[in-house]
Amino acid sequence: MISYVLAFVVMFVFIFLKAVQQIQVIRKEYKWILPVSTGMGLCEVSMVLLVVRTDSLLMGICTGVAGGLGCLLAMRMKK
Repeated sequence: MISYVLAFVVMFVFIFLKAVQQIQVIRKEYKWILPVSTGMGLCEVSMVLLVVRTDSLLMGICTGVAGGLGCLLAMRMKK
């Protein structure tokens, strides 16, 4: 169960950062691109480790919902 909660949090943060990065590229905000990209890389590696550990397709539902919510939050914050 803890793996699903961790996966939710990691995917939420990853998609949030991905959406923020895309908004930064559009607005040409250069100073935060490297830190955001580093955070995305850490999230990606963490997600792979969690998927390998759980070995379950239910992880897709968990990460899908988390990704959608992370994207919505980034869009709201960067209005």
